[in-house]
Amino acid sequence: MYAANADHLPPALCLLAREIVAFGLERDDRRAILERLLAHPSLPLSPHTRFIGELQCELACVVGDLDRARALLMTADEHTLIDWTWIEQCPLIAPLRSDPGFPAIRARVRDRADLVAQALWD
Repeated sequence: MYAANADHLPPALCLLAREIVAFGLERDDRRAILERLLAHPSLPLSPHTRFIGELQCELACVVGDLDRARALLMTADEHTLIDWTWIEQCPLIAPLRSDPGFPAIRARVRDRADLVAQALWD
């Protein structure tokens, strides 16, 4: 699917997606896949960037690299993370919820999500 790229996604996004699939299927050492994902240049700020950031945070939690997961969560927050359901319910980031900095990030995500809801429904 990513090789055909019928949706005309940016090539960098296709590469990242292939790595995420490889991580899920354990086609290589998961830490090695995470390192390749993190070494890839960032995409321009877009919904894809935020989504990839969330995924990278999850993957870091899966391999037990909580220091990196915390940093990735902070980066996602800096890139206007608005996914309230993810911050509240994603089981993979559960280890981060007890961090001292998590409540502030959670509050900012809630504020942003509320602004989006207000723009849509008011």
